[in-house]
Amino acid sequence: MVDKTLFQEDHWQEYMAVNQTFALATMVAVRAALQEEPDCTPVVWVHDYHLMAVPNIVRRLAVKEDLPCKIGFFCHVPFPPWDVVKIHPWRDILLQGMLGSDLVAFQSKDFLLNFLDCCERGLGTRVDWAQGLVEQGAA
Repeated sequence: MVDKTLFQEDHWQEYMAVNQTFALATMVAVRAALQEEPDCTPVVWVHDYHLMAVPNIVRRLAVKEDLPCKIGFFCHVPFPPWDVVKIHPWRDILLQGMLGSDLVAFQSKDFLLNFLDCCERGLGTRVDWAQGLVEQGAA
């Protein structure tokens, strides 16, 4: 089945445009929350594969504007193993997108292990397998 997969640049561009739109709308909400309660740390929850790039976009924008926020990402669908992920031409953007989160959660430990493996093998990140942690930026 994987050999029948098509990756089209125009579809990818639309996917990223949707993620950018959601991220910008999220930043409006973060700014509003901080304006209402300046001492709070807004919590942002992002759900599912449709928005995998959002956490990293929000993180970059929040850092640029020096705005505090905590970001969580929950993947409601099975996270595939490395043998499937490795064929995706934009896999690094998707993995880094999820890693923009403070917390990433999955439906099962197996899906977590798939994600950790993809981060280690695909991005070269350091992984603490016992704790289920990824050290982003580690080589």
